[in-house]
Amino acid sequence: MSLADFITDPTVTGVAVYRLQQKNGAATQRAVSWALEQARRHTPFDGLLNLSDTTAAYCTELVWRAYHNAGITLVNPARVYLSMPFNHDSVILVSALAESPKLELVVRRFIPKLSEK
Repeated sequence: MSLADFITDPTVTGVAVYRLQQKNGAATQRAVSWALEQARRHTPFDGLLNLSDTTAAYCTELVWRAYHNAGITLVNPARVYLSMPFNHDSVILVSALAESPKLELVVRRFIPKLSEK
């Protein structure tokens, strides 16, 4: 799915862009290269949110792993109970990445929903 498709999806209510607070071009390039390699490999989406399984990845896990592989730990995975009986592993939540002291907010946009008539 393209970014344009994602942000025009009627279920999406907003988007935000973050970057490293301390500019580290080399680490960022390594993170981007790692993430692009996952795309080239067609790494499947991990709907089970299983951080232990490295053969698939969910969205925040992909960001976390990309920087982790570049030598930057954005957050430490926390054991979070999500009321999902199938997952007993640590989960990287969007809120955890957003609160990372290593990241700064670049832009946040809320997408208003058209009211139904």
